[in-house]
Amino acid sequence: MLGLSQRSAGTLSPALASLRKAVDLDPENASFKVGLGQALLQGGQYQDAYTTLKSINIGAMDAKHRSTYALLFAQAPTKTNRSAEAIQVLDSQVKVDSGNAKLYQALGVAENDAGNDGKAFAAFKRAYELNPKDPATGRNAVKAGIAAARRGSPSQKAQYYSQTAQLANTLATNSPTFEHKLLAGEAFLGAKDYGKATSWLNQAKADQPQNALVYYYLGQCNTSMNKLDTAVADLQTALKMGPSGRLRTQIHNQMGYTYDKKKDYAKAAQSLSLI
Repeated sequence: MLGLSQRSAGTLSPALASLRKAVDLDPENASFKVGLGQALLQGGQYQDAYTTLKSINIGAMDAKHRSTYALLFAQAPTKTNRSAEAIQVLDSQVKVDSGNAKLYQALGVAENDAGNDGKAFAAFKRAYELNPKDPATGRNAVKAGIAAARRGSPSQKAQYYSQTAQLANTLATNSPTFEHKLLAGEAFLGAKDYGKATSWLNQAKADQPQNALVYYYLGQCNTSMNKLDTAVADLQTALKMGPSGRLRTQIHNQMGYTYDKKKDYAKAAQSLSLI
């Protein structure tokens, strides 16, 4: 139809006019509403897109089109602070289309927007398992897992970090970018597997030898392995990189803790005084 052709050609304003007219003439036609919803999302008119797509009865749609609709609809409530509605539609659809990685990815985004770290991690994790060639999904899974671990109880932390570390290992192995190596190091550090953490962090350091965060994480690993002189050297190197804000505070705090373990209480107090 004309409106869809206009949208495909990039003439958005005429497309919206044509699609609105089509919906007015045949308000029960779901395909017209889907086309209009797509155009409204493309044009950043999220509230109108939400209203249009919300009026479609997914249960009345052909089953083979429901996942496509769910992916499209989820964008509108997510953009209008209605993440719970996106979650409801996507959660229902993954139960009948459980092999669809895109549905799980979208569910992870909605859960993340709603602040549900654990559920976001579970959704992203499943999406990555279904499509391990997509590094963006793997990266989302690792970041959500780390966030869930940080906010979880002690037992939850161990579980999340353990699962996240395995995902991060796969991600960094398959797509060995600096960011992925750093994430793998962070995840294994959280899982208290300091040997693997150090291995990935050293690889990240080789990529970016001036990165203070890498040296901070190495300092934490070496402190935990009781390699205290090495840890101090790592942390001093991190400070030489000129970090600011929260990272600088964390480095001084770790330095104080490490000196305390060395029983060098004067230097521990000096480091902590700089926080």
